[in-house]
Amino acid sequence: MKSVRSKIYGRLISRFRKKSGSCRDISLMQMEMLRELGLAARFVSGYAFNPDLDEGHELHAWLEVFLPGAGWIGLDPSLGLLTDHRYIPLACHPDPTRTLPVQGSYGGQAHSDLKTFVDMKLLNKGK
Repeated sequence: MKSVRSKIYGRLISRFRKKSGSCRDISLMQMEMLRELGLAARFVSGYAFNPDLDEGHELHAWLEVFLPGAGWIGLDPSLGLLTDHRYIPLACHPDPTRTLPVQGSYGGQAHSDLKTFVDMKLLNKGK
């Protein structure tokens, strides 16, 4: 049976060949490239808040790279941005499998529905 890690990396290679992928795939790819250059990098899972949206805030992924003298710098390769105060991290880890929002299994006859709702609003809109 394949490990979660080997499934993730196998999917990453497939997505790269097809020139497609999710924010998690693209972040993992950039994280591995930075590691090949000898830089420390870690995977981040959370929310990228856009105050112009009324709804549609979903999980997002990005990475952080450690730059000597600057510390951990957040990079969002899917949007081509440096992260700022609008990025809300929920989990970060060098191993992306440790940041999965939901993980687990069950055996036997079972039925499960996972439903989520995220409501984000600015409490104080500045001038």
